[in-house]
Amino acid sequence: MDFLIPTSSGSTSCQSPRVARFAVSLLLLLCCSVLSCKKEGELITVDAFAQLAEKVTYHQETYAISFSLQDYPYESVQVRLGDNKSAFKSGTGLKLIGAVLVSKGRYGVFLNDLITSTKYYYQILVKDGQSEKVVHSDIYSFTTNP
Repeated sequence: MDFLIPTSSGSTSCQSPRVARFAVSLLLLLCCSVLSCKKEGELITVDAFAQLAEKVTYHQETYAISFSLQDYPYESVQVRLGDNKSAFKSGTGLKLIGAVLVSKGRYGVFLNDLITSTKYYYQILVKDGQSEKVVHSDIYSFTTNP
């Protein structure tokens, strides 16, 4: 099969299919490379827990766990709470509590109805909205008042 390609004089000339296929392939390759060209994202490393400064306070029958995170647009910040440290390995028997932003970079959770004279363990979880990765802090503990 031959292709008719217009010449500068307006007439058509017959070209071999191999040359025409090569021209079309080259054009498609060029279009694909231009269309698929996108700016590479910048990799930013953030240690969310670098300056955690976690603190547990008790006021009017409410325990508050407060902590600081590095400035970053986290999708979610949560605290896992339980009275059995080994439960953190299995992930069962833990209460998951959403943290609230109380000031710039400072988060907190407020806990009621905890059992008196009980040792509780907690871990902070942050989720990155872009990569969907969840990272967690070390496990901390506090004991409720008698």
